[in-house]
Amino acid sequence: SFGKKNTPWTPAVSLFYGLDAALDMLLAEGLPNVFQRHARMAKAARAGAKALGMQLLADDSIASHTVTAALPGAGVGASDLSNILQRDMGVTFAGGQGQLKGRLLRIGHMGYCSELDVITAMAALEMALYKAGVAVDLGAGVGAAEQALLRI
Repeated sequence: SFGKKNTPWTPAVSLFYGLDAALDMLLAEGLPNVFQRHARMAKAARAGAKALGMQLLADDSIASHTVTAALPGAGVGASDLSNILQRDMGVTFAGGQGQLKGRLLRIGHMGYCSELDVITAMAALEMALYKAGVAVDLGAGVGAAEQALLRI
């Protein structure tokens, strides 16, 4: 069938259209601007998570600009926190993998991610920590993220 230039399935053409649109967006913004935006979002997410008492998995000097991995600490499980975030706020944080499964949350800030996306994530995280019984200073994570965004 393939030898006759006939594929055995229909390719996911919509994915190619999506890729084309995403590449157009990247080129319109300019790659240096995209990389700078990712760095800004990473600094804001990291500042917010730290302000909430979370321990970051990677030191700032080697951390990726694509995702922030943080341990919730304060006696709350990452899986419980993730469930509260999803159930009560409709916000999805990725979890850990392998030996870190159930131990950490990952905050993605790559791709089309804006300042308000990071602020929303911090607000949801604060509320989830509070609902999980953690003595959290509401506004601390959001404030730290906003300060990081304004300093950069």
